[in-house]
Amino acid sequence: MAERMVIKAYWGYHLYTLKSGVLAEKGKLAAIDTADGLVTKGATSATLIPIGVFAETLTGNGVLQIQVELFEEIVARWWINDTGAPVTAAMLGQAAYIKDDQTVTSLATGASKLGTVLAVDTVKGVLVHSRYPVA
Repeated sequence: MAERMVIKAYWGYHLYTLKSGVLAEKGKLAAIDTADGLVTKGATSATLIPIGVFAETLTGNGVLQIQVELFEEIVARWWINDTGAPVTAAMLGQAAYIKDDQTVTSLATGASKLGTVLAVDTVKGVLVHSRYPVA
């Protein structure tokens, strides 16, 4: 059987899509909003995951990307995306679940968490940051 090539990603900075109407200011808190998978500024909310600080000042329009300096360098791996219950870009910051030994899925029922979704690409698959143990 052919071995699958393992692709790792090392991130210290990353480009994220900035939520429409948000003024992101350099050096201020950046967070992924798990409600829509977009990056926004820090605010009182139960759906935000802080990820770092903005590396520039921009106002979002829903498609504009902004550079974020992450709190720590992240090492993540690309996995094959499930075709039946695929992980979507709107799931950034949410959990990806194990379908098999090379595939991740969005379906939580009866599945274990692999880690946090960082990116979704139609060619590369799903970039997942995993830590041991995954709660």
